[in-house]
Amino acid sequence: MNIRIPTEKIIIAGAGFGGIKALDTLYHLKKKAKKPLAITLLDQKDTYEFLPLLPDILAGWLAPEATQVNLLDYAKTRGCEFIQGQITDIKPREKVILVDGEPLGFDYALLSCGVVPNFFGNESASKNCFLFKSVTDALSIQKHIIKIAKDKQPLNMVIIGGGYTGLEVAMATHFLMRRHKIQGDISIVELADDILMMIPQWLRANVRKELEKYHIRIITQDTLSQYADNRVTLKSGKIIDNALCVWNAGVKAPGFMNVFKEHMPKNRVNVNANLNIENSDFKNIFMIGDSASFIPEGTDAPLRMAIMFALAQGKTAAQNIINTIAEKPLLTYKPLDLGYLIPLMYNKAPGIVFKQKIPGSLGYWLHYFMCVYRSESSNRLPILKDLISQKRNRDGKTKEGIK
Repeated sequence: MNIRIPTEKIIIAGAGFGGIKALDTLYHLKKKAKKPLAITLLDQKDTYEFLPLLPDILAGWLAPEATQVNLLDYAKTRGCEFIQGQITDIKPREKVILVDGEPLGFDYALLSCGVVPNFFGNESASKNCFLFKSVTDALSIQKHIIKIAKDKQPLNMVIIGGGYTGLEVAMATHFLMRRHKIQGDISIVELADDILMMIPQWLRANVRKELEKYHIRIITQDTLSQYADNRVTLKSGKIIDNALCVWNAGVKAPGFMNVFKEHMPKNRVNVNANLNIENSDFKNIFMIGDSASFIPEGTDAPLRMAIMFALAQGKTAAQNIINTIAEKPLLTYKPLDLGYLIPLMYNKAPGIVFKQKIPGSLGYWLHYFMCVYRSESSNRLPILKDLISQKRNRDGKTKEGIK
């Protein structure tokens, strides 16, 4: 007599760093579940994008396709289904995720949905500002800048938000404007007292010095009031004309995460050491990446948003899904903080690695080494080729990425 073993339906929502790592882990561990698995990967885009290299695409150093992987093809290599669509709601008790309004049932869900821009109620910003969250965004900014160059008009680049991304946009824009001989200024506008408030003072001073070298202005204790008709108006009343405004001032969990609002006091969902939603009954739902707020033992602040944490969480959460199915103890997520670098183009990326100060020149090469190492194998050679040709690109043509 044959006994039919039920198939466990697993949904991975979000194909970023954490989601792809979780998919790879499930693929290699699925035999340990001792039950058949039906895995579905969800994402609103049809490509996985290597986001740390977006500034290089904006600057014209890298061809966009060198950082992208087709998700349908990748899912096939992992024996899973891929569905492209927008998550509109989650019904955790009914074990259903709504994709473009259509229900998709699951036994286990791994939410790796990332974050979305937080405009803090600024309707002008949400409607008119450029974003910098995808290859499409980078090419859109690049196209606009090059059009200005062709029209021989001045440009004042205004970046709202003085975090890591804001600085990367500023430096990549500086390179592109210099290459195309565009006249104008670049300004970083930060609401706090200084840029990069989350890093040590010595490193902040190092970064400021680098920005000043390239005449990038830093405006603090101010933010965007209005952006329309190429004019930026700041809260202080300062007006900047001929402006292109990029919003990098804040993020939050996607709206459909509000179903967990009692577990998300500060725009991210609190998770426990097993990467389940903290203090909830949803033991079949795991959450990782930027939308997950994990507070390490012995600390009172959540981990910052970083690729290394998303990758490790993706692996741990996938292992815990397998362990739950196999009725084995769950693993405890123990983050390892390797440090961080702040890429500033022009051969500089200062930072802290293994608690050691890293000078800009060394950090620059470490940054690109890690980018190549963490890229999908099919993309490593194209990325290396473009990076090796950087010196030629600086002296000659850039890869504009547009027709």
